Amino acid sequence: MIPAGYAILRRELDDNGFIIRESYLDDGNRPVAIAKLYASYTCERDEAGNALVMTYYDAEGHRVVTKDGYAEIRREWDEKKRVIYEAWFDETGAPMAVKDVYCAVATTYDAFGNADSMVYYGPDGSRMPCKAGYAEIRRTYEDVKRMTSEAYFNADGTPYVNGNLYASFTQTLDEAGNPAVIIYMDENGRRVMTKMGYAEIRRTFNDKKQAVYEAWLDDEGNPVAPKDTYCAISRSFDDFGNSAYEMYYGPDGSLIANKAGYASVQRSYRAAKELTGETYYDADGKMVLLSGGYAAFLRELDDQGRKIFEVYLGTEREKVLCAKGYSAVRYAYDEKGNIAREAWYDTEDRPMTLGDTYCAVVRSYNEDKQVIYTQYLEANGYPVLSKAGYAAVRKEYSGKLVTRESYFDTNDQPVLSQDGCAVIVSAYDGDHVTTVSYLDTEGNPVNIRKGYSEIRYTYGADGKQETVTYWTTDGTQVDQNGQPLTQETAEPAA
Repeated sequence: MIPAGYAILRRELDDNGFIIRESYLDDGNRPVAIAKLYASYTCERDEAGNALVMTYYDAEGHRVVTKDGYAEIRREWDEKKRVIYEAWFDETGAPMAVKDVYCAVATTYDAFGNADSMVYYGPDGSRMPCKAGYAEIRRTYEDVKRMTSEAYFNADGTPYVNGNLYASFTQTLDEAGNPAVIIYMDENGRRVMTKMGYAEIRRTFNDKKQAVYEAWLDDEGNPVAPKDTYCAISRSFDDFGNSAYEMYYGPDGSLIANKAGYASVQRSYRAAKELTGETYYDADGKMVLLSGGYAAFLRELDDQGRKIFEVYLGTEREKVLCAKGYSAVRYAYDEKGNIAREAWYDTEDRPMTLGDTYCAVVRSYNEDKQVIYTQYLEANGYPVLSKAGYAAVRKEYSGKLVTRESYFDTNDQPVLSQDGCAVIVSAYDGDHVTTVSYLDTEGNPVNIRKGYSEIRYTYGADGKQETVTYWTTDGTQVDQNGQPLTQETAEPAA
């Protein structure tokens, strides 16, 4: 047997030398199915040698649905050897859908050889919509592969309005074939505002087919801002193909700040998509502080292009504290690319805390990239108790659900957190948590500071939560604040 899965290949040819049957056999001369799940096929051809009907069979000689998704395919061809009709059938000979919902497709071609219409058919032979929603698509071209319009139609031939709210579009191409102008239209052939937020888009491209200018217009031809504050954007690209400089324009053509707060941005890259810095400017070309508290940032990357250092700068390119509270951050990664260490620094490059006691965090992960261990470090690199009362936390999972969370001190010994427990154990029924239990450093149930040691949940048949009850270590039911319940409101202990 060869890697293809058979030892013998047997073919039958017609008088013109075309294959009309092909069979695959093992080294015992027995039919054997190949990777595409069939052991043989037959092919009916027209006088030009085009394959009209191809039928596939298993090792027992029965029709079989192949890995391509059908047991038989039938085609019609034009005089230029182009497929103008294609239909698929199952092992019983019934029409079947392969990659979409339709069972057949008819195609016509223009003078340039482009497919200018495609009509889709259902199992009864009538027109039917494809998954995209239309039963027919028509295109026009000005040359080979230079499409100038596209329109969609229902099964009855009326225009179809797609999910983006247009029924057709026209496009004007530049000399290189780039879509310089695209205009969207409704079922009546009028300009229409699409779901993208504009009725027309205009672009200018460089010789590398990169859009260096882009502008959006409404259904009346006026500038419009589709998603942000700006109606147009200009770009320049570096040698790696990255957008190195962008400027944003308002309806009057002047620079305008986008929602993020800047009117232009300058970027630096080490290689394709490896960003090493950004600087933000206002409409007057001056550096501007963003809501994040900085006007620029610089970044160092490792050999794999991962961020290992980032520092934030002000309008004078001085180091500043960003809104998150630090001026710089360093990262280290484990062998699988997870962030294993994260540390923060002030404007003097000194380790700093972020509203807690620790200056750095160390993390370990499982095979599913879930954090299973987190440890907090002080400036000298030693473990430190966080404000939550622990220096480290370990997590265990069942799928994506945390089933156990344990807390440890600076010597990696169990410790009570500020909430009053050393371990939290969660049980689930499917994705629904049923109990949450709190344990002390010895693994025994403990009442946390809120006054209970266990929370129990129940759910209805529809999966919606019905009850939440709270219980102490001695089996007393309390409220969410740890206060005893009255006899009328308490539920029986489980």
